[in-house]
Amino acid sequence: MAATTQSTVTAVVTAQVRSQILMNLRANLVYAQVATKGTIDKGHSTLIFPQYTDLGESATTLADDGANPTAEAMALTTTTVTPSEIGRVIQITRRARAVAPHDLARIAADLLAFDAKRRVDTIIADAAKAGGTARYSGTATTRATVTANAASADFRKMNTKLRSLNAMPFEMNAWLAITDPFVSGDVQAESGGVGGSWQDTNRYTTPEQMKAGEVGKLFGSRVLESTQSPLFAAAGSGSVDVYSIHFFGREAVGYGSIEDIVTTFVSGADKADVLDRSIYLGYRLDTGASALNANNFGRFETAATSL
Repeated sequence: MAATTQSTVTAVVTAQVRSQILMNLRANLVYAQVATKGTIDKGHSTLIFPQYTDLGESATTLADDGANPTAEAMALTTTTVTPSEIGRVIQITRRARAVAPHDLARIAADLLAFDAKRRVDTIIADAAKAGGTARYSGTATTRATVTANAASADFRKMNTKLRSLNAMPFEMNAWLAITDPFVSGDVQAESGGVGGSWQDTNRYTTPEQMKAGEVGKLFGSRVLESTQSPLFAAAGSGSVDVYSIHFFGREAVGYGSIEDIVTTFVSGADKADVLDRSIYLGYRLDTGASALNANNFGRFETAATSL
């Protein structure tokens, strides 16, 4: 029996298959996994994250006469997150739904759902974009002097730096490094075959703990790919593009919502659509984010091999 080929499939079915493929070729949404989520109480419009500084080590001893040690002030700072209201609506006419070979309402719902999640991811990425303890690839000392691609040794140095700052790691006692696929591709090529360096996810002993977008582990960092990773176009030496790798520890970035993602669907005649010729699908959310503690994450800026 002959195999079914594209030429034997109707144009409608082919279009539907392509649409399903495109729906799955999406950027990994990863930034919400590294952020600390707070709750905004009803009646308030901002979220306050408290930040505490460890006490300095004391070398004093207590006197034998029972006197208490001198009282000290506790270092406490706060970071305020002010959410913004965001929304988007797709309109589909009655006639378009009648003649289309696809379920337009379902496709619109999928597009809106992804866009809403991507928007949250972008808000968190933007909050981290210029923050963290900065380092640069090669011999660069500023963004404007970056020319070199990232190497595995850079990951080791960033891990060492975060440990020196007492940043708190995530599960598996590791930092979460988020970067563009071009950067992780360079590092995999440079460190592949070096014993004890790049570890593919298929070699994890506990794969059930993998994060969305995770592609491997290098020294003490679990690497997550995201096309939302900040890019500074033509900002390096010779106008090279500069990519960011953010190495996150716990409580580095925080976000909160007055209202999480809410979806809407409107159909029926009203003053704006007396003849009921359209349906409307949309979402709204009220979310904000902010960097919390620069000691809990690092920002490594590098060039990359763009394909």
